[in-house]
Amino acid sequence: MRCVIFYNQFSHYRKDLFLELIKDKHCDFSIFYGSNSFDLVEQIGKPQLKNIYFSKYLFWQVGAINIFLNESINTRFILTGEVNILSNWLICLMSKFNGKKVFFHTHGFTFREGILTKTIRRVFYSMADGLLLYDSYQLKYLENKYNWNCLSVNNSFNYFELRNIRSSIKWSGNSKNILFIGRIISNKNLESLINSLSDTDYNLQFIGPGSSEYIYTLKGLALNSRLSIEFIGSLYNNMALLEYANNAICSIFPGNCGLGGLHSMQIGLPVITHSRREIQTPEFNYIVEGLNGFLYEYDSDISLKQCIEKAYDLRMNNLNNSNNYWHYIDDNFSVDYQIKVIKSLLYPTFDN
Repeated sequence: MRCVIFYNQFSHYRKDLFLELIKDKHCDFSIFYGSNSFDLVEQIGKPQLKNIYFSKYLFWQVGAINIFLNESINTRFILTGEVNILSNWLICLMSKFNGKKVFFHTHGFTFREGILTKTIRRVFYSMADGLLLYDSYQLKYLENKYNWNCLSVNNSFNYFELRNIRSSIKWSGNSKNILFIGRIISNKNLESLINSLSDTDYNLQFIGPGSSEYIYTLKGLALNSRLSIEFIGSLYNNMALLEYANNAICSIFPGNCGLGGLHSMQIGLPVITHSRREIQTPEFNYIVEGLNGFLYEYDSDISLKQCIEKAYDLRMNNLNNSNNYWHYIDDNFSVDYQIKVIKSLLYPTFDN
C-alpha cells in the first residue's frame, strides 16, 4: 500500500502525525509540501513543491502534477481540499481517466458561504473518491445530503509532546485567571468578552500574537471596569503555556473555538465558547459539556458567567484531570486513532 500526500504547507501542530505516518509499517506514506511555516526538513526532507500564486487567494503547486503522473495506479493521494489550489483541480480531472484514487482532507462546507462558493465547493468535492473531515457534524451532513464517502478524523496538537506533560497538570485552586489562547484579532470578538466580564474581578490573560493598535483598543475597553487584563504574547513552549493553564479557571473563545480550544483541551484546561454553530469551527464539536468544557448562549453575559462558574466546579473536583477525561482525549485525538481513520478511508478492507 502506498499513499502520497500534498499539503500547501506544514502546520506545526501536526508534526507528530506526519512523523508517524512516514514510519508506518503497513503503508508507504510520502508527504510533499510547498511553502513551509514549520521546519521539518531534517525529518522529512526539503520542500519538493513550489506554490506559485496568481493572486492572494489562487495558487498552483509546481511539481504536484509530475509526482501524480509518475506514481502507479494503485497509489492513493490525499490533497488539501481547498478550491483555491488550482493544480488539485487538474489532478482530480486526470484521476478520472487514469483510475488513480484521490481523497481530500478538508473542513467541508461553512454555513456562511454564498450560493456560488457552495456550488463550486460541491463540484470540487464530488470529484474526489472520499473526504477526510475534521468533525462528525460535517460527516453526517455530507453523507445525508450527498451520500459521499466520508470519514472524520479530529484535529490534534502534537499528541506525544502534550501527553508527556500530563503529570504536570495541576490547578492551583486559588486563581481568578481566565485565558484566551490564539491570535488577538478583531474577528475573535474579544471586545464582547471584555464587555461581558467588565463587572467581575476576573483576570483575563491573552496569550498569542496581536497588533499593538488592537491591543491598545482592548486595554481601553477595560480601563474603567473591575476586570483586569494582561497580554502575555506568544508562547511556543508547552510547559510555559501549562504554567498559565495551571493557574487559570478555563479558556474562553467568544468568536470561534479554533485550535486554541483544542490546545486547551489537550492540557486539561476547560474550554468555554458560544453555541452558535453556524459561525463556529470544527473544534467546537469536540466539546463534551461537563467533561472538557461548556457552551454559553451567544451574546448572553449571564450564560457566559454561569459557564465560568461551572468550569470552576469542574476544576475544583479535578474532573478535567480524571481517567474519563484522558480516555476521551486518547480515544479521539491520539496519533494512532488518526492513522487508523486515514488508512480506513484509503483502504476500507484493510484491518488496522
